[in-house]
Amino acid sequence: MKSKAFYLPAFQYEGDIRHGGDARTRQIYENLCRKQKIIFVLAGRLQGVTILDLWNGLKATVKWNLKLNYLHYYLRYILSFRKAGANKGDICFFESQAGPVRIGGMVALDIGLETKCFPHNIESLSGWGLKDPITGRKLEKYLQWEILFLSRMKEIFVISREDLVFCKAVEINAKYFSYRPPKTLQKELLSIKRRRRNCSAVVVFGSGNN
Repeated sequence: MKSKAFYLPAFQYEGDIRHGGDARTRQIYENLCRKQKIIFVLAGRLQGVTILDLWNGLKATVKWNLKLNYLHYYLRYILSFRKAGANKGDICFFESQAGPVRIGGMVALDIGLETKCFPHNIESLSGWGLKDPITGRKLEKYLQWEILFLSRMKEIFVISREDLVFCKAVEINAKYFSYRPPKTLQKELLSIKRRRRNCSAVVVFGSGNN
């Protein structure tokens, strides 16, 4: 029986591209769709939770150092994977970032899926000094947690060469999957490029908050 492939996006994979996170998600989505049929998994409703689900969720809060107020996300992803027909040995592609989508990755690992990760950042380094909302850790404790989490993945595809160097330094086997604008954004960028040909100067605005 052929393995199913599940996909947990971190940001918006349809509609307008609002920021860089959406653009990266759209790039990953387009790349995965070209290669295979994928099944989307999002944190669904809390309907049909069993006593065993709750027990497994409570154990996961200890195993993954999850704050108790994030337990409901673990349960919602359990239900979503079950509804999608996930079985041990199936493949899960998921995007890791600071939000609860990481918890979907934890569930995928716990139910025996071959889990492949696309980190948007090394979050503990990107927000150095900020407390992780999911585990409550920060600084070196958050970094240690993230290294352990990423090391459990079957494959990792990082966005930058700096992240690749970091992963290799801590003995995480990662691959470089460079950012390329998704198709919908390419048209807009090419249009800007054409308009710039007649400009003598360009003013660029940006922010440095991430």
